[in-house]
Amino acid sequence: MDRGECNSDPAPIRRNVRPNFAEDVYGEKASSLGSAEENSEYCDSSLAHRRQVSLLKLKQPTGAITVNNENTHTSNHPENGPESSEGDLEFMYNDTDVITNELAELYSYSELEDFAKNFHCWRVYADEKQIEPPYLFTSLPESRKKSIFLDLCCRIECADAHIRLSSSRIILYILQGAFADFIDEEDMEAGVPTMAPVDRGTGGFEMECVRQAFSNVHLAYTCGVYQALCSLLLAEMNEPFDCGLPLDGRISKASSRDSRNASNCDLSDNERKRRTATLADNESLRVVLSSLYHMVELMRNDELTSSSSNPQASVKQKEFISELEEPLDNYQKPLISVLFEMMPVFYTGNSPHYPMKKVFLLIWKVLLATLGGWKKLDAMKKAKRTEKGLPVYENNIDVAQAMPATVISDGDNGARMAPKRSASRLGTFSLARQSACSGSEETKDEEENIDQLIEDALNNQQSKSDRQNSGDRTPRAGSPALSVPPKKGLPWKSKVNNAELDIFIQSLRQKFFNFKIPGDTTTMFGFPPPIIRSVNVLRQHIYTSLSELQAKTDKDFNRYLFSTTEKIELTSTENLYRLLLPNLSQYVVAILKVLLAAAPSNKAKSDALNILVDVLTPETDGSDVLSNSISLDNSSSSPLEDSVRLAIDIHRHKEILVKASSSILLLLCKHFKLNHVYQFEYLCQHVVFGNGIPLLLKFLDQNMTRHIQSRYEIHAYNYPQAVLHYVRNREEWPTLNPDNVEENPMKEQRGTYYMWRNIFSSINIVRVLNKLVKAKQSRVMMLVVFKSAPILKRSLKVRLGIFQFYVLKALKMQSRYLGRQWRRTNMDIISAIYNKVRHRLTDDWAYASEMRKSYDYHPEENELKADVERFHSRRYGRIYPQFAIEVSDAPMPGDDYLNRVDLREFEPVDSCFHSVLGVKPELGDKFVKHYSMWVDEEVMKRDVDWDKLLMNTRGIYSDHHRD
Repeated sequence: MDRGECNSDPAPIRRNVRPNFAEDVYGEKASSLGSAEENSEYCDSSLAHRRQVSLLKLKQPTGAITVNNENTHTSNHPENGPESSEGDLEFMYNDTDVITNELAELYSYSELEDFAKNFHCWRVYADEKQIEPPYLFTSLPESRKKSIFLDLCCRIECADAHIRLSSSRIILYILQGAFADFIDEEDMEAGVPTMAPVDRGTGGFEMECVRQAFSNVHLAYTCGVYQALCSLLLAEMNEPFDCGLPLDGRISKASSRDSRNASNCDLSDNERKRRTATLADNESLRVVLSSLYHMVELMRNDELTSSSSNPQASVKQKEFISELEEPLDNYQKPLISVLFEMMPVFYTGNSPHYPMKKVFLLIWKVLLATLGGWKKLDAMKKAKRTEKGLPVYENNIDVAQAMPATVISDGDNGARMAPKRSASRLGTFSLARQSACSGSEETKDEEENIDQLIEDALNNQQSKSDRQNSGDRTPRAGSPALSVPPKKGLPWKSKVNNAELDIFIQSLRQKFFNFKIPGDTTTMFGFPPPIIRSVNVLRQHIYTSLSELQAKTDKDFNRYLFSTTEKIELTSTENLYRLLLPNLSQYVVAILKVLLAAAPSNKAKSDALNILVDVLTPETDGSDVLSNSISLDNSSSSPLEDSVRLAIDIHRHKEILVKASSSILLLLCKHFKLNHVYQFEYLCQHVVFGNGIPLLLKFLDQNMTRHIQSRYEIHAYNYPQAVLHYVRNREEWPTLNPDNVEENPMKEQRGTYYMWRNIFSSINIVRVLNKLVKAKQSRVMMLVVFKSAPILKRSLKVRLGIFQFYVLKALKMQSRYLGRQWRRTNMDIISAIYNKVRHRLTDDWAYASEMRKSYDYHPEENELKADVERFHSRRYGRIYPQFAIEVSDAPMPGDDYLNRVDLREFEPVDSCFHSVLGVKPELGDKFVKHYSMWVDEEVMKRDVDWDKLLMNTRGIYSDHHRD
């Protein structure tokens, strides 16, 4: 999502150059080409040079200031260097992006023809059902709509694959909002659009289409469409994939065969030994997953639910979320388990045709619906701490989002807090690129004039006092205006735990009295008054985390087996962990492999997974776009050629996959840690053992300022803009041009330009990295070994407070291992850490030096692994016998008898017939809800010959009576 401030005063100036996304794909024009070649329309660089381009290239600024994003100003002029304050990002970190962008990211640009197929399937079906043209779904009565849904649910159970596919396409069309209902009635003749040469655009019906889709989703759920789609998903998953089927003679069902194809290249059989999966191999799966995604995303949306005119919307939302956690009909597992099971078979190559982008997005949204997002997570954490009698602390995300960005200089000038200036003070000048970026290699004369003009305007309009305090008074995006400037001081309350307090007191006893009293933190006899005051200060800042309580309680459960009873609360997180536990390692490996395939690289990864199944068609498979090289020598007359669109689609596809994968990992980490610390540690162990730390650093080891400002997005081809344009303009897709390719009509432009999903995924990656290494010295040393300090330092160029906060946390943890010379040359980072990151009172992170050559952290990891194994053995040993620890292979043998007790010897044995029959079974919510309906349909309405039934059962009664 791009955000920039729109201003309608200056007239836009159209550039006679190629579009900006082409520069992102091919790189900047070489400076040695001269002025004549700089104004050319295509890039004339060599193929070898373009193959070396692996990072996103920011466009060169033009000599005019306009309201369009492609003409906005970027400069490397010294006057707009680190001291400039207009480059701060006005980003709000939420669970998801706006609903339109979340729905648009489900589809790739290669799937445009699928929208048309959905619409045509609906027209054919409407003709069969005698629905009069123009086949409007919204104009039908509710009873007719329900009958249509029920009929479609029956049709998708048909044995004919074509009937199943067409029926599922009709369901998807309705769940997409029945976009053909927004055609102007005066332009219709018997259901056929007129040929008037008027471009009617989308008509501004984007949000109306989404609201209509919301109403259709609720109606579909009432008619049982969710369970029908899940059954169809289970059936389509079992369809085999033929890896050796030749391309010759194969008809693509999912790709178009006209001028809108991404490429028209053809591959012969001798050029390909093994056929890779494309869109033609997963058409049914994509339709079913898209339908389920629309249902989950729209049903869980609180904003649409609260604004709906349907009084039962909130009730249906709760019922749907509850049903997401229940097992599917004719299957013993819920939908989330089915989706996770699609991962291992994908990366092993057994089912390479699975559309993993849709699978990952659906998993992410199901987790958000069932477990909850950041706000619900914070509310649950506060409730648990209150229940345990612990004080409640501030929300880290809320505090970090209010932090101003810190400008990290490359020299020795230190760190400067960048005050935010109101964008309205710039008048007609609009900035859309980040001034901290240094992606350009040359500066034009026009840029210097623009820099001077903007600087003069700022100096004339803003006083010295405004410049000093504007950063405190200027509200951030989405935040209420501050009535008074906030007080100066550190944003956090310092912490210290009981273990650190005990170490501090014992060291003092050793120093003053040459002896220790283990476990005694209350006796202060003999200490000088300053020491006593220091201990009192530490006690005032004691913080007891839920993880410490859970670990202590688990230790008591293992030690006192017969005097304590563990009460397990079956929350949504606990149920999910039980589902994922047997194959959790495979799921983590699958997520890491997908992240690796989407990671930035300077060379093509031939051994990586094919994650482009959702993008490539049989015609585009094998295109030269896949090797980071596109030739424009034989391009068509239009600069927006199909190969450029395919290149944008591939990069966009990878960015969305990274966004979904990082969100899944972070959500699982946060919820597992809140539920039980050892569930979180088990997940983190698999991520670390799967080389997750260097993989996460690989994402940060790129030009982050360019990454968050990428322009791999064609808004005219996004849903719902593209489908509305298609049905309103004689079934023609939008024609791309430099004016509409980068602007987002659904988003008000303000502030510095950025891509929402890239900032979101970058924050998630840094947060996961912090979760993996926090309080684990062995993993912190991995950061040092992998040379993460310069990578994280470069990431600080992103002018966003919350992102810098998590980056600084990662630097703080390893600062003691980086040496005094590093701290001396990076005092700006040390100052930023002091100003932004929470302090541990006994942690000497700023002055301590750990310069030992070798470290032995194996006992720490082994002890943690043993604790996790004991936890699994005690809690899940009866459910999954493979996790039960045998006495012969106990994790900590010899030192304690209670660690070697076989609990199975003490399990109660109930062999009484009457007591077993007297146990009242726990009935599921679904059974209780549908029991009366089942009795009416299967028992009361069926004719039963009771005499025959009694005669057939008479022998059983006689034999039992005789015995």
